Amino acid sequence: MVAGIALGCNVLLAGIIVGTLPFIIKRFDGDPTLVTGPILTTITDITGVSIYLGLSTLFLASLIAV
Repeated sequence: MVAGIALGCNVLLAGIIVGTLPFIIKRFDGDPTLVTGPILTTITDITGVSIYLGLSTLFLASLIAV
């Protein structure tokens, strides 16, 4: 259950980043095609692990409190 929720949040976040990141990079006169891939991968990896561990902590804390 925790993995599924974390995966859903991570996919939603990646979609938002993919939609906005090229515009931000273009605004700073960069090439969106070269920069979007590595930045997107890094951000989604970091946030994916953070979301998963955060949800796991909350889930385990709720089990211990019962």
